[in-house]
Amino acid sequence: MKVPQATVREAIASKALRTVDEVTEQTEAGGACTCCHRGIAKMLSEHWTAMAPAQGDERIPALLCAAPIK
Repeated sequence: MKVPQATVREAIASKALRTVDEVTEQTEAGGACTCCHRGIAKMLSEHWTAMAPAQGDERIPALLCAAPIK
């Protein structure tokens, strides 16, 4: 679908997307051949890992990509 990485990263951050399927729904990235699903999963993991609370702070769970990679 030729969706730029910057578009995917912006959507993840601004819409709080958590799965590859959510990213595909919002941006169309990964909607055709699915070869970029691993890259999308990596971007999700990087974003949510960076947003994870400090150790000992259990108020906000750190959720990584829960969608299976197709």
